[in-house]
Amino acid sequence: AGSVKTLAPDELEAAGADLLAWMLVRFQVENIKVLVRGFVNRTPFGVLQEHLVVLPHDLALDTEALASAKTLEDFAELLPSGPLRKSLREALRIYHDRPQPFFLEAVLDRGYFQELLVRTDLLSDEDTEGIKPVILQEVNTFHLMLVLRGKFHYGLTPELLLPLHVRSGRMPLERFNAMLTAPDIFAAAGFAV
Repeated sequence: AGSVKTLAPDELEAAGADLLAWMLVRFQVENIKVLVRGFVNRTPFGVLQEHLVVLPHDLALDTEALASAKTLEDFAELLPSGPLRKSLREALRIYHDRPQPFFLEAVLDRGYFQELLVRTDLLSDEDTEGIKPVILQEVNTFHLMLVLRGKFHYGLTPELLLPLHVRSGRMPLERFNAMLTAPDIFAAAGFAV
C-alpha cells in the first residue's frame, strides 16, 4: 500500500495557488490555438489580433513573434518553457505528416489538462474531493469532443486520435479506444458516461 503525503499549511496554500495559476493558463492556451490556426492557414497577424485575449504581463505571449515564425518548430520554441511547449513539440513529432490545427490544438489542450490534473493531485484530500470531480468532468468532455469531432466530423482513425488521450484522468485508455471504435455517436457517448 502507498503512503499518503500530508502537506503543511503553507504548502497547501502553495498547491492551491499553483492550481489557480495554471487555470489562468487556459486563456494563454486559447491564444496559442488562435495563433497556431493562423500560422497553418497563413492568416495575417492583424486578423488574428482581433481574436486574441489580452492577458496580464506574466501570461502574455510575444504574439507578433509567434505569428511571424518561419516554421511550426520555430513557433514551438517561442512558447514559454513547460508543458505547452513540450506538448506542441510532441504534436509536431507525432503528427509531422499532418500538421493540421485540429491535432495541434488538441495536443495543447491535452498538455493543459494533464498539468491541471497533476496540480489538482497536490491539493489536500479535502480540497481534491471538491475540485477533482469538476476537473475530471472537463477532461472527459474533452475526450468526448475529440471523438465527436475527430472520428465523426473529420473521419479520423482511432490510431490518429489515441495519442490525444489525457493520462491520469478518470477515463482509461481502453474506454477512450472503445469510444473511438464505436459505430455511431450514441454508442460513443454511452462509453463516456
